[in-house]
Amino acid sequence: MDWMDFKFIKRMANIARQDGKMKTITLQVEDVDQVIVDELKDAYGFVVKKRIHINMHIIRKNKKTGERNPVITCKTSKSNTYGHSVSIEGPSTVIYSPDKPLSCGARVWIETEAPVVVDDKIIS
Repeated sequence: MDWMDFKFIKRMANIARQDGKMKTITLQVEDVDQVIVDELKDAYGFVVKKRIHINMHIIRKNKKTGERNPVITCKTSKSNTYGHSVSIEGPSTVIYSPDKPLSCGARVWIETEAPVVVDDKIIS
Protein backbone atom coordinates (compact mmCIF):
# COMPACT_ATOMS: atom_id res chain seq x y z
CA MET A 1 0.00 0.00 0.00
CA ASP A 2 1.42 3.36 -0.92
CA TRP A 3 1.08 6.66 0.91
CA MET A 4 -1.70 7.97 -1.37
CA ASP A 5 -3.91 4.99 -0.52
CA PHE A 6 -3.24 5.54 3.18
CA LYS A 7 -4.25 9.20 2.88
CA PHE A 8 -7.45 8.15 1.08
CA ILE A 9 -8.33 5.67 3.83
CA LYS A 10 -7.60 8.29 6.49
CA ARG A 11 -9.90 10.76 4.70
CA MET A 12 -12.66 8.11 4.49
CA ALA A 13 -12.25 7.37 8.21
CA ASN A 14 -12.58 11.07 9.08
CA ILE A 15 -15.70 11.45 6.94
CA ALA A 16 -17.28 8.36 8.50
CA ARG A 17 -16.50 9.57 12.00
CA GLN A 18 -17.77 13.11 11.42
CA ASP A 19 -20.93 11.81 9.78
CA GLY A 20 -21.79 9.85 12.91
CA LYS A 21 -23.96 7.48 10.89
CA MET A 22 -21.29 4.94 9.96
CA LYS A 23 -19.64 2.49 12.34
CA THR A 24 -17.73 0.66 9.61
CA ILE A 25 -15.72 1.88 6.64
CA THR A 26 -16.42 0.58 3.14
CA LEU A 27 -13.37 1.09 0.96
CA GLN A 28 -13.19 1.08 -2.82
CA VAL A 29 -9.41 0.69 -2.93
CA GLU A 30 -7.95 -2.60 -4.19
CA ASP A 31 -5.21 -4.48 -2.30
CA VAL A 32 -5.78 -2.66 0.99
CA ASP A 33 -4.00 -4.43 3.83
CA GLN A 34 -6.65 -5.42 6.42
CA VAL A 35 -4.30 -4.72 9.33
CA ILE A 36 -3.97 -1.06 8.29
CA VAL A 37 -7.74 -0.76 7.95
CA ASP A 38 -8.19 -2.26 11.43
CA GLU A 39 -5.60 0.14 12.88
CA LEU A 40 -7.43 3.08 11.33
CA LYS A 41 -10.67 1.88 12.89
CA ASP A 42 -8.88 1.75 16.26
CA ALA A 43 -7.20 5.15 15.82
CA TYR A 44 -10.37 6.96 14.76
CA GLY A 45 -12.61 5.69 17.53
CA PHE A 46 -14.30 2.76 15.86
CA VAL A 47 -15.28 -0.25 17.94
CA VAL A 48 -12.57 -2.88 18.43
CA LYS A 49 -13.60 -6.51 18.72
CA LYS A 50 -11.79 -8.45 21.44
CA ARG A 51 -11.49 -12.23 21.72
CA ILE A 52 -10.58 -13.74 25.08
CA HIS A 53 -9.51 -17.35 25.47
CA ILE A 54 -7.55 -19.67 27.75
CA ASN A 55 -4.26 -21.15 26.52
CA MET A 56 -4.32 -24.84 27.47
CA HIS A 57 -0.69 -25.33 26.40
CA ILE A 58 0.47 -22.86 29.04
CA ILE A 59 -1.74 -24.49 31.70
CA ARG A 60 -0.09 -27.84 30.96
CA LYS A 61 3.40 -26.31 30.94
CA ASN A 62 2.74 -24.50 34.24
CA LYS A 63 1.56 -27.76 35.83
CA LYS A 64 4.63 -29.65 34.58
CA THR A 65 7.26 -27.02 35.48
CA GLY A 66 5.65 -25.30 38.47
CA GLU A 67 5.75 -21.92 36.72
CA ARG A 68 2.88 -19.42 36.92
CA ASN A 69 2.83 -17.86 33.45
CA PRO A 70 -0.40 -16.07 32.44
CA VAL A 71 -2.88 -18.36 30.64
CA ILE A 72 -5.54 -15.83 29.59
CA THR A 73 -5.15 -14.13 26.21
CA CYS A 74 -7.09 -11.08 25.00
CA LYS A 75 -6.69 -10.66 21.23
CA THR A 76 -7.47 -7.54 19.20
CA SER A 77 -6.74 -6.79 15.56
CA LYS A 78 -3.35 -5.38 16.51
CA SER A 79 -2.16 -7.05 19.73
CA ASN A 80 -2.33 -9.91 22.19
CA THR A 81 -2.43 -9.16 25.91
CA TYR A 82 -1.71 -11.92 28.42
CA GLY A 83 -2.87 -12.00 32.01
CA HIS A 84 -4.03 -13.88 35.09
CA SER A 85 -7.42 -12.13 35.36
CA VAL A 86 -9.88 -10.47 32.98
CA SER A 87 -12.87 -8.23 33.58
CA ILE A 88 -15.31 -7.45 30.74
CA GLU A 89 -17.00 -4.07 31.20
CA GLY A 90 -20.12 -4.77 29.11
CA PRO A 91 -21.98 -7.37 27.06
CA SER A 92 -20.11 -10.36 25.70
CA THR A 93 -20.76 -13.66 23.93
CA VAL A 94 -19.24 -17.08 24.56
CA ILE A 95 -18.55 -18.90 21.28
CA TYR A 96 -17.86 -22.62 20.76
CA SER A 97 -16.66 -23.35 17.24
CA PRO A 98 -15.11 -26.83 16.98
CA ASP A 99 -15.18 -26.84 13.17
CA LYS A 100 -13.68 -23.37 12.70
CA PRO A 101 -11.24 -22.56 15.54
CA LEU A 102 -9.29 -19.33 15.84
CA SER A 103 -5.89 -19.21 14.13
CA CYS A 104 -4.26 -19.96 17.51
CA GLY A 105 -6.31 -23.17 17.79
CA ALA A 106 -8.87 -21.99 20.38
CA ARG A 107 -12.27 -23.61 19.93
CA VAL A 108 -14.01 -21.72 22.76
CA TRP A 109 -13.62 -18.00 23.35
CA ILE A 110 -15.42 -14.90 24.56
CA GLU A 111 -16.11 -12.08 22.09
CA THR A 112 -16.89 -8.52 23.09
CA GLU A 113 -16.74 -4.96 21.83
CA ALA A 114 -16.85 -3.61 25.40
CA PRO A 115 -13.74 -2.41 27.22
CA VAL A 116 -11.73 -5.23 28.82
CA VAL A 117 -9.39 -5.03 31.83
CA VAL A 118 -6.52 -7.55 31.81
CA ASP A 119 -4.49 -7.50 35.04
CA ASP A 120 -5.40 -3.82 35.63
CA LYS A 121 -4.58 -2.81 32.01
CA ILE A 122 -7.55 -1.37 30.10
CA ILE A 123 -8.08 -2.54 26.51
CA SER A 124 -10.81 -0.40 24.96
